[in-house]
Amino acid sequence: VWTVPPVSQGYLTVLSAAIVDALVGADLPDPDTPEWAHLLVEATRLAAHDRPAVLHDGADGAALVADAVVAARAARYD
Repeated sequence: VWTVPPVSQGYLTVLSAAIVDALVGADLPDPDTPEWAHLLVEATRLAAHDRPAVLHDGADGAALVADAVVAARAARYD
């Protein structure tokens, strides 16, 4: 996935996708099930929860989607 760098909100797409990948890899639920929607909504919520605090002029795009960030967010999935 490619997006424009900060200060755009594009990193949220990359981070959401990375969280989903950390949680289920290529084993996505069927798109016709509630589990699919729940997974994508929760991954997006986890990715964006601190957006106002971390997205600013000069934000480090690589740090916003670092492996440690992905792992910490994925660990909060319920």
